[in-house]
Amino acid sequence: MADKQIAGSPHYFRLVSVPFGAITSGHKTIESRLYDKKRQAIQLGDTIIFVHKDNPRRTVLRE
Repeated sequence: MADKQIAGSPHYFRLVSVPFGAITSGHKTIESRLYDKKRQAIQLGDTIIFVHKDNPRRTVLRE
């Protein structure tokens, strides 16, 4: 992840294998979550970093 530029503030979300793979492959383009305090902090232009729950070294960045 060190070679990627992060726009805005980074926000980290953990995902299990199936949705992580779907986001990685591009089959899944929308992730819905409860609109709690953590999600309310996300602003337009921020970067969302999806982290594989079982292997935290696997990540996917989305802006």
